[in-house]
Amino acid sequence: MLAIAWGICLSLDSDPRLAFVRWSDFHEGTNEVPDALELASKSIVWKTGSLSLICSSPDQIRLAMKAQLPGPRESIREGVGDKATIFIGDIRRKLETFLQITDMGLIDTLISPPLSRVDLSSLASAFEEAQSGKVSVMTMETGTFMAARTTGTAIHAFSKKCFASNLD
Repeated sequence: MLAIAWGICLSLDSDPRLAFVRWSDFHEGTNEVPDALELASKSIVWKTGSLSLICSSPDQIRLAMKAQLPGPRESIREGVGDKATIFIGDIRRKLETFLQITDMGLIDTLISPPLSRVDLSSLASAFEEAQSGKVSVMTMETGTFMAARTTGTAIHAFSKKCFASNLD
C-alpha cells in the first residue's frame, strides 16, 4: 500500500528530491540574505516553487524566485536574465521587473534588481486588491503559477522592517 501511495505522489509532482529543498535560503553572490517574506508558492505534494521578497543591504529589497524553469534547459544558464512580469490575481495587477538566474540545479534561483519604494507599494496594493489568490511569473519565454501566501499589509510591514534595519 505504501508503494502505491508513493507512486501516486510521484505521478502528481515530478521529482521527489524537491521535498528536501531548503526554500528559505537565498544567496546574492557569496553573502547570505538574512530575511525573506514568501509572497507565493506552488505545491501539490511538496513545494515546487516560491516567490519571495528578500531584504538585502544596504536599504534594498529584491524579488527572489525559486522554481525549476520549464522548457529546454540548454538555453538557460547561470547569469542569464530577462524581463519578467508578475501578475497578481489577473492581468490588471502586475509588476514588471528583471530577473537574473543566480543559481541553477534541481531548483533555479532568480533574483531581481532592487525594487523601488513605488514598486513595493504597487506590489502591496496588488496583493490587497487581488480577488484571486493566483500569482503568475512570466519570464524567459516561460512561466510558473503559484498561490498567494501573503497580504499587502505584510508586504508593507516587511518593507518598513527591512528599511529600518538597514538604517542603523
